[in-house]
Amino acid sequence: MSPQTQKLRFGVGTSKRRSIPISKIDLDLTNARFRDDAKDQNQAIEFMLAVAGEKCLGLLKDITTRGDLNPSDLPIAVVDGTRYRMLEGNRRLTCLKIWKHPALLNSLPADLKDRYQKRFQSVIAKSPFSPPDALDVVVVTSLEEADSWIDKKHGLGKESGASTVEWNSFEKDRRRFRRTNKRSPSYSFIELLNAEYSDDPMLIRYLTEVINVQYTTLKRLLDNSVMRDEIGIQYHLNGRTTMKLSASEMRPFITHLLADLAKRNQDSRSLHSSEDVGAYLRELADKELPSPSAMAATVPPGDNSKTEPSGQSYPQSPDSQPTSTPQGNDSPSPPKPEPKPQRRKTHARVFEGLDLSGFSEKIADLATNTSRLSVENNPDVVSILLRVILDLTAFQFLDRFGKGNPPRELDKRLLEVLKILDPGATEQLKQAETARPFNTLFHSIRNDPNHLRLAQFAVHSPSFVSTAAETKRLADRYEPMLEAMNQKLLEAGTE
Repeated sequence: MSPQTQKLRFGVGTSKRRSIPISKIDLDLTNARFRDDAKDQNQAIEFMLAVAGEKCLGLLKDITTRGDLNPSDLPIAVVDGTRYRMLEGNRRLTCLKIWKHPALLNSLPADLKDRYQKRFQSVIAKSPFSPPDALDVVVVTSLEEADSWIDKKHGLGKESGASTVEWNSFEKDRRRFRRTNKRSPSYSFIELLNAEYSDDPMLIRYLTEVINVQYTTLKRLLDNSVMRDEIGIQYHLNGRTTMKLSASEMRPFITHLLADLAKRNQDSRSLHSSEDVGAYLRELADKELPSPSAMAATVPPGDNSKTEPSGQSYPQSPDSQPTSTPQGNDSPSPPKPEPKPQRRKTHARVFEGLDLSGFSEKIADLATNTSRLSVENNPDVVSILLRVILDLTAFQFLDRFGKGNPPRELDKRLLEVLKILDPGATEQLKQAETARPFNTLFHSIRNDPNHLRLAQFAVHSPSFVSTAAETKRLADRYEPMLEAMNQKLLEAGTE
């Protein structure tokens, strides 16, 4: 190869990985998160906690518990005279500086100090590790060199594929299964389709598109009671999904459903409520499934008149004689009328299609499993689970967005949650026609001592029995609040 065409060796650049004393690294005063440039390092910490205090607290909990930082994601710093300026990793540096010198929190404004000082000190006190003295960083020689890497890290250029791309919901489910052997209902359904229809390229093509663009909408369909009770696609607690009908009988229905999602004939707007989902599934089942009778309730044991397979007979007893036609009557007996096929009764359920993915996996799974229970058959169980879900979600939400430790009492927790979701909820309650939903809920909890009676008694009373209607009404009342909490957590991002 001639000198003119000789290629450069890959990996030769000016950036170098080094271990730098934390005391010699400064926060970037012009950080993109800040509302304005900070004038000094103390104000940089103030600005960081003002815009990302909860995330910093969550990150510090992770760092102090693990005793290490993510080795696959190194901070980026640039030489700044005799010191170094952090260009990427300012949140990590903030946490490490506070861990090393908690007294830095003393210079915060009163509101931030009240909100964070004790909580940061509590996290630090619980850590079994001592804070590090140095930090491994990638040192670059210029801002221009760092900019291209930072842009890629934060999603600029992701359209071309050059940027880091966040996993979608299916990819997260797939990774969770590979790590824990735990299947979500939607991931289990995908496995079933891959096993049953791998020879159908059109169906698999639709499936691939749905995974990429409408996976969460598919989850709403699978969580709906019509899919389970009437169509017969059932997710079991062992992580497997089964179909009541055969794969060949289900093929037209599955293909049509996936095509609707892949082509966006149906999406989260048209399938907004559980009623919308149920109506769509029933219409599709009437059009594409063999007949409602194929999905009717199982015949009780001992009655073979409707379950005997076609083309197969059972042996007769030796004493049995064929029924003879009366002499002199050539007309055949009129056929018995076909019984009118009946669909299985749909049971009322709570939280159908409710997405709590912004909360912990435990809470999200608890809500999903609760949505599979019939309220009529399990009113007390659902009522207890409702109480637990309200308690856990309010605690996690206030741990992220609240001031100080979450209150112990459920009603006080919910009032704090509503203040954050709707600061105007504490205003005087207006007429029902003009009152905001969260304002109405806030004043109901505050002014009506019996408002949470069902949720409290479900756990604390050994004799109180919840009715199905009461339990369903209470769950429906709080579902919008749970949705709003989840949305705020998703917008805030997770560590």
